[in-house]
Amino acid sequence: MRCNHLISVVTRVKGFGKSNLLRKVTLLLASSFTLFALAVIAPSLPQIEYTFSSTPNVSILTRLLLTIPALAIALASPFVGALIDKYGRKILLQLVVVVYVVSGTAAIWLDSLVLLLVSRFILGIAVGGLLTIVTTLIADYYTGSTRTRMAAAQFSVMVFAVAAGTACSGVLADINWQLPFYMYFAALVLLPLIYVSITEPLSVDKNDQDNLVLSADSFPYFKVTLLYIVAIITLLTTFMVPSQLPFLIYESEIGGAREAGFGIALFNLMAALVVLAFRRVWERASHITVLVCGYTLLATGYYFTATAGGIGQIFIGMAISGSGFAVVIPTFTVWIFDIAPKRYRGRAVGGVTMSVFLGTGLSPIYSQPIADWIGLSGAFFVSGIIQALFIVCFALIGLKKFFYLRRI
Repeated sequence: MRCNHLISVVTRVKGFGKSNLLRKVTLLLASSFTLFALAVIAPSLPQIEYTFSSTPNVSILTRLLLTIPALAIALASPFVGALIDKYGRKILLQLVVVVYVVSGTAAIWLDSLVLLLVSRFILGIAVGGLLTIVTTLIADYYTGSTRTRMAAAQFSVMVFAVAAGTACSGVLADINWQLPFYMYFAALVLLPLIYVSITEPLSVDKNDQDNLVLSADSFPYFKVTLLYIVAIITLLTTFMVPSQLPFLIYESEIGGAREAGFGIALFNLMAALVVLAFRRVWERASHITVLVCGYTLLATGYYFTATAGGIGQIFIGMAISGSGFAVVIPTFTVWIFDIAPKRYRGRAVGGVTMSVFLGTGLSPIYSQPIADWIGLSGAFFVSGIIQALFIVCFALIGLKKFFYLRRI
């Protein structure tokens, strides 16, 4: 009897281990289709601008193709966060994957720049749902150092997917600007994986009628709002890489779509590698220390990019700034995990998603007037200065905390 009972327990443990592994694979694979959705068409932008050159305001509209999904994400994410807190994660996750594939591939048969913008906006709603739900599930399923490692792994696969996707799309865009849009079909693989591996977390109470109301007594509004503001400004500057780097390379006459694709891919590849190496630092260092390191790398990389006289220095700048991006962005998410009450986790994560992609979507509106005024190199330089100011701000906060603890 004891032997049979022991065999039964071991079998269940092994089954759980396999299920847990498949769940991790599903969550990370789903994460890989998020930033990928925005950046994968970046190398096609100059060709799209040429194709629709008769369209009024084609310059800004072309850049908005890359970033209008981010505005949709920013608008949709808070609502998605509230919905999943109330109604659960799984069914909504399956729905947004279907919308993602349909809207992402729509550009294959559309022949109007305005309709392309509409399809990209719908894609952004799907991406906002996908990222918010997956990130919330990571916070639901895992705790402590396991959660931190999953958050680091999530960011790593996201940027690695962008790196691989952008490199491939750079080659495809040289053949035809529509070919990169076929890559969105790959997300169909998520549907069977979600059905098999994702279960509804116990933290979701569908019968709690108060679950859509935030309590001022239990939700840290001030800290969360400050993090949201910093995230918005950070993405205003960092999303210049996919939205403006191709044009900087063309303007400087040092390369074409292939070099632009490689530069963007290098930015994301370095981010993917650095985030894996840096995850132990997140477990031991304070969030403020990590952010000071990250913004130092970002500012340095942008300085190299702004002063580049050849494609080699552009690539150096992308490698350094990509490393800083890897350090900064996951820190916002991990910090929110630490301070947001479990009951409001979906909305808190939705707020982070909103902030990150609001900055992403507004990036061309921020950078293009500066580029028109002092050139694209000048725009990268100004963004580097903004990132340097964050170094000073977080360093001063860290020093204040240090001396306060010393007095205690």
